[in-house]
Amino acid sequence: MKLGGVTLDRLVQTLSGGQKTKLALARLLFQAPELLLLDEPTNFLDIEATEWLMDFLAKYSGALLIISHDLDLLDRSINKVLRLNEFTHKLEEYRGNYSSYLTQVGDALALLERTKTQQEREIARLRKTSEKLRGYGATRVSQRINVDKRIATLEASKPHVPQASRRIKIDFPVRQQSGQIVLRAERLAKRYGTKEIFRNISFQVERGQRLVVVGLNGAGKTTLLRTLLGITPLDTGTVTMGDRVRLGYYAQENEGLDYDNTLLSEATEVLPADPKRVRSILGRFLFSGSRVFQDVGTLSGGEKTRLALAKMVLDGPNLLVLDEPTTHLDVPSRNIIGEALGDYNGTIIAVTHDIDFVRYLQPDTLLLMPEGRIMVYKTEHD
Repeated sequence: MKLGGVTLDRLVQTLSGGQKTKLALARLLFQAPELLLLDEPTNFLDIEATEWLMDFLAKYSGALLIISHDLDLLDRSINKVLRLNEFTHKLEEYRGNYSSYLTQVGDALALLERTKTQQEREIARLRKTSEKLRGYGATRVSQRINVDKRIATLEASKPHVPQASRRIKIDFPVRQQSGQIVLRAERLAKRYGTKEIFRNISFQVERGQRLVVVGLNGAGKTTLLRTLLGITPLDTGTVTMGDRVRLGYYAQENEGLDYDNTLLSEATEVLPADPKRVRSILGRFLFSGSRVFQDVGTLSGGEKTRLALAKMVLDGPNLLVLDEPTTHLDVPSRNIIGEALGDYNGTIIAVTHDIDFVRYLQPDTLLLMPEGRIMVYKTEHD
């Protein structure tokens, strides 16, 4: 699990998100259970650990029951999909991996659409026949009644073709442009006790730049972001924010949300003078009606992510600092947010292990941790 660099007396709460995931998996795998129940097991894992886990699960001799939005995992490690149908609220079973499931669902939907079209054509033909028979008066009443019964039967049996699920609709506005120099970091260093996290890191971020921080779990990526923002104190070094910088920060574990608030009160704190816009933006993130009065603490991981991002949209920052923002999101939401950030006119500093998300961001540079080495971004494969 590549946890060899972690001392055995280290407190669990000081581990990174990826290290916590690795520790939880290691603890589970030591038990060698006949059934593994895994809820988003690749969350926060670096690419190397994710690859190892997918290979391990594909060869695992026991049974697996997995909840995941990781499409590679679902293609490589499973042979059955259980779908909770959002329209019928029933559980449906599909044999094969996730790609096979998508094909089966697509084929079934196409069949429903063809059947519905054929029945609608037949209903239209029979209605014309019924109107024609009506013109004959009493001489064709019984025949017309039979035709009308046939129409009613076809109407009752006409298949329901589900409409596309609601999707979030967003962009990330910038209220005010920042100065040319957005952030300057000089000779940053941080250690916890005897463990050095990073040292002598220097870089500069300019307006419109997209910087992605990469590295293995425990390399200090989240710590670096928190020191840049002044949340975690540096041992040495200085961080200088530029002129007119308006910050939006997405924390890996949503520390910025007050779990005792309702969704509406949490979002209203950002823009108290415009309640109509607050409700509108929440609606775009699929929080509408009575949902806005739900407590933040009762939300799922993906819903908390959507709420945190909704608050950013309301605030209109010109610098986004994002720590694993796609971790809890479903695939469609991940893609929509990736596209929106791809069109964003501000500056982005992001930590992510999601290669698809990197592709959407199209960063200018990578900051490799813990070395602090700046690299020019070419392709996600490089």
